[in-house]
Amino acid sequence: ATAAQEEAEKLRKEKGLLQEQLDDQARVYNAKLTSAGVEVDQAKAEAQAAKEALAKATAKAQKFQDALSDANASAQTAEEEHARLLRELEELRNRPAEADTAAVDAARKAAIEEMTEKIPGALMVELGLEGWAFVLKETENRGLEEQQQEFLNQLQSTIRSYGKVEYFGGLGVPVGRLSELNRCFEEANRAFAYRYLKERNQIIESGREEAQIPDAEEFRLAALNADRMDRKVLENFLKTGLKSQSRHFLDEYFNSLGEKNVQSLLFRQYVTMDFYFTAAAQVQQRGFPAGELIERCGDFQNMTAVFATAEQTKEYLNRVLEAVLEIRETVSQKKYSSLLKDAKSFIEQNFDNEEISLNMTAASVNLSPNHFSTIFSQETGQTFIEFLTSVRMEKARELLRSTSMKTAEIAFAVGYRDPHYFSYLFKKTQECTPREFRAKA
Repeated sequence: ATAAQEEAEKLRKEKGLLQEQLDDQARVYNAKLTSAGVEVDQAKAEAQAAKEALAKATAKAQKFQDALSDANASAQTAEEEHARLLRELEELRNRPAEADTAAVDAARKAAIEEMTEKIPGALMVELGLEGWAFVLKETENRGLEEQQQEFLNQLQSTIRSYGKVEYFGGLGVPVGRLSELNRCFEEANRAFAYRYLKERNQIIESGREEAQIPDAEEFRLAALNADRMDRKVLENFLKTGLKSQSRHFLDEYFNSLGEKNVQSLLFRQYVTMDFYFTAAAQVQQRGFPAGELIERCGDFQNMTAVFATAEQTKEYLNRVLEAVLEIRETVSQKKYSSLLKDAKSFIEQNFDNEEISLNMTAASVNLSPNHFSTIFSQETGQTFIEFLTSVRMEKARELLRSTSMKTAEIAFAVGYRDPHYFSYLFKKTQECTPREFRAKA
């Protein structure tokens, strides 16, 4: 028993030692496990930080890539647009008869503007339906006469380079002060009035008009040939002339008839009747009664003073001309106001159609493209393309503010099939890209 007890005690001691060894090993293993856990957590944290840094770098790289793509697209679009315009310009020059009239006129105008800008001392002023006025200032190195001749040569050459076209110009007189420009313009306008009496495609100088008109043949009233008095000359002036030109027109018209003839009472009565009937027909065509002229100018049949002298006859006829021109302007303003309203409505309803054009819009209001283009720009202060672009850009801004549509989808929705071209136009007109506009909105 004693031996058994001693053996049991020995075993308990061995067990205690083994337990201590096991506990020591367990503590070592736990310490190692804890250290490994810390290292894993640290590794996870470092991995997360690296992932976030990578995401930021990727986003930044994408932003730079997008900006580079936009820049490349804009550059490419601008280059393509420039090349396209050059091709169209070359085609217009080579095939003017087949080109769109409005486009030819626009190209011609741009070429004349460019030519004028390159000439020292030259200034161009647009006069609407009347064309252009040019002012030349003498430079230190060259005389005005030499400058004038060179300018006229370049102007006529530029006009002719765009195909067959009729033109006419009047040349004023040199003046020494800015305050005298009015007299210079008056003389140019006087010469310009000869466009109703002379052949086109020339520029005549004030004061030398009569030298360029064949002397009127003397003839007896009994042998008067009424065909000499072409009524179309008067009709053309009543359709396109201005009130400021009426006196000049009458002076030159009477000069073309011959001084001896207009001194005849019978001849002046004939001229007055022809004028009156032609004017009355124009008034009636515009929806007014023929009696409107009598109310405004008086009845020449009851006004003996009208025929007392050639000057008094011209004074009466000038009142007739001005009355018809006033009626024409009144009707035109009403007509154009309604016409432009319809044209703008057509554009606003069809701006999303890629095929919409000046020709299509002009046809919708029953006007020729050239006439419509002139009226539209004169009355609105914008060209057709400028107005169409402004309508499209306004709709694009609305879609960028209120929808999540992509840029390409918005481009298509406002009438542009090429999203790059749309982005180029948007940045050009709005001074920011579509993405930047949406971010600000």
